[in-house]
Amino acid sequence: MAHYKNQEEMFQKRAENNKKSGDKYYAMGMQAKENGDDKKYKQYMAQAKNQYKMQDDNERKAQEHAGKSW
Repeated sequence: MAHYKNQEEMFQKRAENNKKSGDKYYAMGMQAKENGDDKKYKQYMAQAKNQYKMQDDNERKAQEHAGKSW
């Protein structure tokens, strides 16, 4: 926990990482769809959806912990 100034920053960084991962999986899913690989498309889109859900959860937690310190 020493890498973050407070809990809000920690959750914000997690949300940013989830967004990046979600975008990556989404792009991979779109590429798989273009290639006609429906199985990979569904797999990547499910992973993207999960990352975006985790992003929302972490953004909500960041708001809940705003102003709190360790």
